[in-house]
Amino acid sequence: MTKAQQPKGWNCPRLLLETNLTRSPKCLSQLALLYASIVLAATIGIAPQRARAQDTSTTIDHPFRIVGNSIDELSERWSWYRLWPYRSAIRRFPTVESCLAEPGDLASIDWTAIRSLTDVRICLAAVGDALGSPAASAEWFTVQGFSTRESKRERGSPSVVHTTVFARWDSPENAAISGSKSSLTGLRASLREIGTYNTLGLAIQFDSTNSVFDVSASYPRK
Repeated sequence: MTKAQQPKGWNCPRLLLETNLTRSPKCLSQLALLYASIVLAATIGIAPQRARAQDTSTTIDHPFRIVGNSIDELSERWSWYRLWPYRSAIRRFPTVESCLAEPGDLASIDWTAIRSLTDVRICLAAVGDALGSPAASAEWFTVQGFSTRESKRERGSPSVVHTTVFARWDSPENAAISGSKSSLTGLRASLREIGTYNTLGLAIQFDSTNSVFDVSASYPRK
């Protein structure tokens, strides 16, 4: 390669060896940029690998399902980044006990610790799994201050009946949460901050064996 063909900065390594660093600031800045790029690339590549290794142990036994699929099953089809919010929430709430304000009392779900709809779905799956049936889940929702309804439909082939318990909670200014051991103050404040979204809609779907098949959480408009 001739001198005319050499790319810009080609002589930087030789110049840095032959001269004092302070005499070649342009080359020094180019090498600093190269070093930063290498470090950044390594960080981006290594961090997800470490996170994936940590995630596997936290999701293996959790009852959370998306249309019957566990997080580990979905990892074969979904990207790590798409599943990351669920994995992160499962690390925060790895068991039903971690969702409760009072250990052993399923009615005392700690709404103040829940920060997102993903958190709601993770804890809802854990509670539904602990309750073990649509009827018990409907009763649990009622205690929490929700209005409920059930819906049955056939799924799969051969078809099996799935039961979904739908729940809705409105948060007007003076809403009284009677008969509930949970404080919904934090949740109500979050809903008010959103403005028009002052209603919380939840659902737990059970399969024919009363296992949690799917859960959903949303802010439906009135």
